[in-house]
Amino acid sequence: MKFVCFLGVFLVLSSCNQNKKLEEDLGVKVSSEQFEKTVIEAWGDDNILTIKKDDYAYIEKSISLNYGPMQKSFGKAMTVTNIETDADIVKHHLVIQSEEIQNGTQSKLSTRERVLSVKKATAASQALSPTVKLENLEDEIQATPFENFLDTLGLCSVQTIECYNLKVENFEEAVPTEVEGNNCRFFEGCKWKGKKVSFVVRIPYKEDGSDEVKKQNNIISFKIVHNMPYLFKMVEYCFEGLSEYQNQKFPVKVCTQVKDTIKGQ
Repeated sequence: MKFVCFLGVFLVLSSCNQNKKLEEDLGVKVSSEQFEKTVIEAWGDDNILTIKKDDYAYIEKSISLNYGPMQKSFGKAMTVTNIETDADIVKHHLVIQSEEIQNGTQSKLSTRERVLSVKKATAASQALSPTVKLENLEDEIQATPFENFLDTLGLCSVQTIECYNLKVENFEEAVPTEVEGNNCRFFEGCKWKGKKVSFVVRIPYKEDGSDEVKKQNNIISFKIVHNMPYLFKMVEYCFEGLSEYQNQKFPVKVCTQVKDTIKGQ
């Protein structure tokens, strides 16, 4: 399998410069096989057929520039509205309601529908059809956190990318404010817990007008909460690197986070 979805998202935001805090020590290099094994173990239960009608999540993407506060870029509510089953395929119908934010104000509301088809006898990591490639905002809005996870799973197998300093940690933290405001949903003690995975990606690039290939280091981290509807188990995905605008280079952090969720029946 080839997964390139997240590349289009974070390479656009990356500058042609090194992340200074990673220049001296990248950590231990990790093979694509070891990366995939470790990340699949962090995901846990891989039974994609546990998706339920009325599974729901509200998800936000936020961006911080030059260590400033996180600013909301877009939000989307994703709901499994129907599930159709035949001999070999399960079709999950999703409705996606989104809001785009510009200059701190809501700029666009829209609703989309799509179908995720799963082969019953296929491993979860290969089961979704069609896959979504995150090449633009429209693709980002349509993609579920599970599909984003699959893209991340294959990131270190991309031939030009090197991965380092893979870490997996247990975490427990307070649920988002939106979940707390809904009687903590199904989370005991208003806390959720799971696995946090982080690693460094080293990406080749060329500066404008140059044939010289340089390397750029960036940090990716994500959190998996096992007590979640299957499609939304990756409750957070963050990228930290450098960006460039009008010849000025500055740190950038981009996070996509699940802010609320409901389990279907």
